[in-house]
Amino acid sequence: MTLLPVQTIIEAAINIRGDIMEELIVKLKALCDESRLSIIGLLADRELCACDFVENLDLTQPTISHHLKVLVESGLVICDRRGKWCFYKNNDKEIKSFMEDLERLAGTRKENIKLCNTDCNGRR
Repeated sequence: MTLLPVQTIIEAAINIRGDIMEELIVKLKALCDESRLSIIGLLADRELCACDFVENLDLTQPTISHHLKVLVESGLVICDRRGKWCFYKNNDKEIKSFMEDLERLAGTRKENIKLCNTDCNGRR
């Protein structure tokens, strides 16, 4: 039995345009880290300076900067530079779009999939 990469399985399972699929994968990768999820939570309905994360997370400043960079590049977080300071906030529009794409992914059934010939010993 050959195992397929997750991206291939997702693309085969639903009918979403390629560009949307790529964006969804980037965002899912950005969110599959506990620290980045914590950052999203800290930013709920507020804007924080980069130094605020050091006070609220048990992480070093360089690690926090890396996580913020990943979130900004994914489009889920917006960075607003003011002089030498960076202020971050959730990109609510992008998060809503991501949730809609994820809901479409979870709710779309592909009819033409191959099933094993053994019928899983009658358990289907």
